[in-house]
Amino acid sequence: MKPKLAHKPKLLRIDDLLTVDPMTTGQEEVFKGYKSGDHIVMSGSAGTGKTFTALYLALEEVLDRGNQYSQVVVCRSIVPTREIGFLPGTLEEKMDAYTAPYKTICAELFDDSEAYSKLAENGSIEFISTSHIRGTTINDAVIVVDEMQNLTYSVETTISLTSLKTETRRVSSVSWTFLR
Repeated sequence: MKPKLAHKPKLLRIDDLLTVDPMTTGQEEVFKGYKSGDHIVMSGSAGTGKTFTALYLALEEVLDRGNQYSQVVVCRSIVPTREIGFLPGTLEEKMDAYTAPYKTICAELFDDSEAYSKLAENGSIEFISTSHIRGTTINDAVIVVDEMQNLTYSVETTISLTSLKTETRRVSSVSWTFLR
């Protein structure tokens, strides 16, 4: 009897990524700025496409093997307590609540419900909580810092100055609300 071979998922390539065009003048500016090599910080109200745009641009660059970037690192604060120890399950199961938006975006960008898992399995994408970034060095990556409004100055400084090393690029998003 032949042993069963483990099924390896198909690696996603840049050709699998759907083409996304900017929908607003603000998004158009982001696309142009990113293509010119700028680090990007996007701000706007919820639902304006900041995370979607950031993840699309980062994945497009990482999957284009003609550059120095090998992975997308999504960094986000775990709010409200910044601690996940009381949630049941493994670390991965605890992170599911926070990685869900990125899984949904990847599924849409690749028209594949398993896109995030495939990208993670081959090392093209990684999620890091700001609770666990101290002491981590990130090289050759496009860093998507999401939900920046939830970061403290200390955490923001750690991400900006100590974790990013050679050949990294940063795309950040922050939601804002009007205070009256």
